[in-house]
Amino acid sequence: KEEIADPEQLELIEVIFESSLRAKDLVHRLHLSTRGVEDKSIESVAINEIIQEAINVTRPRWQDESASKKIMINVSTNLNAVHPIRGTETRLLDIFVNFIFNAIDAMPNGGEISIETQQRENLVEVTFCDTGIGMDEETQKRIFEPFFTTKVNIGTGLGLSTVYRTITTWGGTVDVITAPNAGTTFKILLPTDQELGKAAVENVKPENDQELRRKRILIVDDDVTIRNVLHRFLRDRHIVDTAENGQSCLEKAKNANYEIVFLDLGLPDLRGDLVAEQLKEMAPETVTVLITGWELSDIDFNESAFDFSLAKPFTDMRAIDSLLAQA
Repeated sequence: KEEIADPEQLELIEVIFESSLRAKDLVHRLHLSTRGVEDKSIESVAINEIIQEAINVTRPRWQDESASKKIMINVSTNLNAVHPIRGTETRLLDIFVNFIFNAIDAMPNGGEISIETQQRENLVEVTFCDTGIGMDEETQKRIFEPFFTTKVNIGTGLGLSTVYRTITTWGGTVDVITAPNAGTTFKILLPTDQELGKAAVENVKPENDQELRRKRILIVDDDVTIRNVLHRFLRDRHIVDTAENGQSCLEKAKNANYEIVFLDLGLPDLRGDLVAEQLKEMAPETVTVLITGWELSDIDFNESAFDFSLAKPFTDMRAIDSLLAQA
């Protein structure tokens, strides 16, 4: 993104970037689920923007795939001004994609999908309507049960049981209005964010160019991709070396005065915090930065050996400039 100016290429890069963020969030959610820990990454989410993204994400199915079958599915919206809600962008996108996919499956001969948002006092109402085959009373009673499906081929979307659980966890409700051959309407109510702006965190920006003067930096990670990404980002403005393990790091540090060392925790020979401790003994003024994808609360290590930390994968490379300025 930093190096390319072509609008079409930038658009494709943005798709890759957003998809990778969703993958990161999915892994995080799976980890929390296996540990039985509540997801604490709740944030302010602009619903209308996520709906537009869901429409774009699902376009290959409701537009291209349908056209190949010689049927037409039209998606229309009536998105009114609404307040942000408390949730997560990725999970809300999953929910909306799920509703659109279900609507597509319910309209084998084509039809209409309409999506509307309204502000209802301190609640945001989201309505998904389709003109599909609808559901009988027995199916309607069971749609939010885990593993219940009327589809022959399953595996698309989260499943309505997970949708229901997520929405209710956020303090919302979801209802369905349907009948055979009369289409289906899902009505979602979600509480608005009452603390909008309170949790917003901006990166600390350098006040002047002096704070970002050239530094001697060492990147230590056994993953060559991580080393290359950081090296590529920093090399034009700093003097950057790399090492693939703890022993190599310590050898290089003996012969060079590194100001900042980025250290992976799970190195193949020495654990990152043990390397950091030895670096501090050699040169106490060295700034050590932990880079890790681990959930640190699960690991017994010396966190005080590090001055800063960065979670992998890196989602905002400019935040590294902010960290360097503080260092």
